Amino acid sequence: MMLMRLVVENVLSALRRVAVLTVALAVGAAACGLSENQQPEAAEPESSSPWYNTSGIKEIFGDFDPAAPLYVSNPQRIVELEQRGEYLAKNAAACGSCHMGAPGQTDGALSGGRLMRDSFGEVSAANITPDKETGIGNWNVGAVMRAMRASLDLRGRPLSIDLHRSYRWMSDEDAAAIAVYVLRQPAVTNKVDRRELGGFERNSWGLFPEHRDIDGYVPEYSKEHSLPYGRYLAYHVAQCAACHTAGGGLFTSAIEFAGHEGEVVSLETPVGAIIALYEALEKDEIKGAKEALPYVSKAGREQLEGRMLEEESADIEKRSEIDEALEGGEFPLIGPDIRGNADSGLAAWTEDDIVKYLSTGNTPEGRRRDGRLCPWPFYRGMTSEDKKAVAEFLKTI
Repeated sequence: MMLMRLVVENVLSALRRVAVLTVALAVGAAACGLSENQQPEAAEPESSSPWYNTSGIKEIFGDFDPAAPLYVSNPQRIVELEQRGEYLAKNAAACGSCHMGAPGQTDGALSGGRLMRDSFGEVSAANITPDKETGIGNWNVGAVMRAMRASLDLRGRPLSIDLHRSYRWMSDEDAAAIAVYVLRQPAVTNKVDRRELGGFERNSWGLFPEHRDIDGYVPEYSKEHSLPYGRYLAYHVAQCAACHTAGGGLFTSAIEFAGHEGEVVSLETPVGAIIALYEALEKDEIKGAKEALPYVSKAGREQLEGRMLEEESADIEKRSEIDEALEGGEFPLIGPDIRGNADSGLAAWTEDDIVKYLSTGNTPEGRRRDGRLCPWPFYRGMTSEDKKAVAEFLKTI
């Protein structure tokens, strides 16, 4: 078996070297900084498909065709795409939650380096700034779109499909917008070590590839129909299901948005612990707990302070555990159940509660989720209409 694998690896390596084709970088005159007359032409198609691109080989080893260039002749169209791409990358798609260097970082370049984990082990997020040596400066819009949706790089080598899976059915419009935006950002030199996967590792079972490009056009969802648009945002832009769906078993299917058996893998702030104590006081029929606290007896205050210290100590311990996990690349982690009609999920939440959470990270109980685990610090920049659409969808599941 080992010998067979080595042979296949050598064959694949040879195929990759043969299959590197030259493709023009054609984002459009405004996007590329070229005049209309300088815009490069697409390479002439070959008269017949080479043997390494035949269907049988591609089924086993993946797609080696170069990404098709995308031509945009209208400069205003480039501006519109870049604006839409900026909104998605900075907010709804939360690109920085992975491609910025540190957990919880919300401002800075998408220069990569963050250590994460997928089904193949540790992997570092790539530098997706247009640096020609260490980033994607030699890529075109089509190549960036393929990387997002098919998890294939410029040469057809596999990227982490686990971390891109939900982007597969992102619309052409939105995928192109993000591609235009990242290609027009300032280049940052930051070399990130690339993980190499073998020909069989790159596919789930060695023979059934999942790294497939979209053959055809993925249309936009109309914002006028908030429910399907909210579903689109939750699934294919914000990737909520990716972090809130545990893997299925041998004979069971994963339940999307159901989390990890109801376990909440986020922490509560000390403020949340204090609010919980006030709620406990109210349950004891002491109204206006915050105002009443100074009038509680000395023994009562000591008891309350003891409980607060216990809560804060537990919070600090949990924070330490999460710090250690994040430093070790344990990201993304499976979050809690966020099904809007599930008792173990958000059944007690209203749509307004969900919108508030996306805006502040605060639950209805006053607890704030750790922004290093859930990218709500990015989502808070979404428009109120988009947040409401997501909330409307979540309350239907």
